Amino acid sequence: MERISEELMAQLNVETAFTIRLGSLEIPVAESTVISWVVIGIILVLSLYLTHGLKVRNISKRQALAEFIVTKLDDMVTGMIGEEGKEYVPYLITVLLFIGLGNVIGLFGMKPPTKDLNVTAGLAIMSIVVVQIASIRHKKVKGWLKSLLGVHVPKLILQPIVENAVEHGLSRVHKGNVRLRLFAEGDYILIEIVNDGAMNEEDEQKVRRILSEAPEQEQEGSLSLGIRNVNRRLRLIYGPECGLFMENRDGCYTVSTIRLKKSAAQ
Repeated sequence: MERISEELMAQLNVETAFTIRLGSLEIPVAESTVISWVVIGIILVLSLYLTHGLKVRNISKRQALAEFIVTKLDDMVTGMIGEEGKEYVPYLITVLLFIGLGNVIGLFGMKPPTKDLNVTAGLAIMSIVVVQIASIRHKKVKGWLKSLLGVHVPKLILQPIVENAVEHGLSRVHKGNVRLRLFAEGDYILIEIVNDGAMNEEDEQKVRRILSEAPEQEQEGSLSLGIRNVNRRLRLIYGPECGLFMENRDGCYTVSTIRLKKSAAQ
């Protein structure tokens, strides 16, 4: 056990690759920085190779591969952030490629740069800045400052939904992901909780009963009652068009959507 612990600590330790000396000033360059340069170089070389000599007609296999990769990544990222964030897709794809290639490079004996807290913190700060810039451009300064006060979400709204996603979603596939997405759509604020486990017909019937105004069933457990109460509270606070909605998506995901009204939520 101690040997495993020592190996893990060795892998997590960030060593200095070399030191730049400028007179009396010494600037240590961490190995994570060097590996980041390698990853950036690989991405740059591949980009130049795949985009060299692009044509409109009679395209080469190299161009077809480049267009396929770009289209798939664009569709995937756009699906996560929505059409309203289309202009930020190239940045997110770049970060995605950097993180992905940085982790893959670990298979070839190099330490992934993302194990260094400075790298992950840098990526996080970049994303925070981009999000705030996007917010300012969309809402203007006054609206942005107002949004910093936050959106009021009633207490104990998310807990039963996330617990349901973990207990009933992942229990069937034994592994997977639970994802939370928050975004605005017209006059509403939507919170999506997605898990890797589709509902069967029995589950769908149970969900319809729980989310309806039908009388409570004696055999309902605390989790079912929690979901029912969340829906009732949301409808009471924000109106009948709001509340909790649960559905299958693409035959392999369960999506629970909490719909709030902006005018009442802020």
